[in-house]
Amino acid sequence: MRPNRSEIGCTAPGASGGTCLGIALLLVLLPAGPALSQTTDSTTTAQECCTALNYPISARILALAGAVVADTDQDMVLANPAGLVGLRRAEFLVHYQKLPADAQILGLSFATRPYRFGTFALAYTLVDYGNFEGFDVQGNPTGAFYSQVHVIGATFATSLAAGLSGGLTYRAFVWVTPVSDTSETGGASGATQLIDAGLQYHPPWNRWLALGASVNNAGLPLQVVNYEQSDKPPMRGRLGARYEVAHFFSPDTTVTGSISTEVILGGPGGAVLATSAEVSVGGVVAVRAGWRGARVAADPQSGGSLGIGLHVQRYRLDVARSLKTSELFVGNSPFNVTFGVSF
Repeated sequence: MRPNRSEIGCTAPGASGGTCLGIALLLVLLPAGPALSQTTDSTTTAQECCTALNYPISARILALAGAVVADTDQDMVLANPAGLVGLRRAEFLVHYQKLPADAQILGLSFATRPYRFGTFALAYTLVDYGNFEGFDVQGNPTGAFYSQVHVIGATFATSLAAGLSGGLTYRAFVWVTPVSDTSETGGASGATQLIDAGLQYHPPWNRWLALGASVNNAGLPLQVVNYEQSDKPPMRGRLGARYEVAHFFSPDTTVTGSISTEVILGGPGGAVLATSAEVSVGGVVAVRAGWRGARVAADPQSGGSLGIGLHVQRYRLDVARSLKTSELFVGNSPFNVTFGVSF
């Protein structure tokens, strides 16, 4: 069961570490608006790389159509690192998604029990595209090779002031396609470094409201061959709000419900709107639904989505499915499963 929004704030006196992080976050977030609207030089045709960063990994985030920038949960390490500040316990999560053929996605994350000065988290994602058959210039088969993406991240989040929290995530992105013994294709690899920065504000005058903002995947271009052929990472800006609405219908705190809305900026296709709703009974069963506008036809999170979550004692199980058949997954509708254990 998520913590009361009014309990999230700066409780540690003299949080000098939080002040320093706040300055760093402002330096990152303030120039983000102009950066998101910039275009590349007319002499280049740089495209976005690292599309695996846009895959819906967490089942809960998929069910809510990604409209979670103002939310508080352990899987916020994948969306807005500031959302880790409201955690009460350490938690280990495993995310899994089966893709067509032998492709699959595996995600692991661990968030520590909150300290007075902040919360730490580690995350690892493996996107295995499976095996491919290689061919030479004459079209003759040269053997099989495989392609994988590895993403390793570290997060720190802390309270900055009354009701205001912030977080930073550093991620290393590595794409590799090794050469097989019989193949002349493949052998390509590339790596880049990325930063996520986020803020959340829980107004002391309204315990039901939460506001969030983040910049995701800001970093260096992915260079495989040379700099001229490098591609920029899929940087996005996100602004959103979350409001608890169940108190309007019933004073019974065993039933909670919230609605969220979010605007995603940057990338091809312009701004995208996402909305979601979640109802939880006794902190045990949660039903989730979301909808997200399409940025492009192959957007892995566009359209509607549904999910359900179970939380029994220290264990958690979330499942979600997209209602749209995404071209990105070759006719496969993403189905995600998340299992978690808290400590």
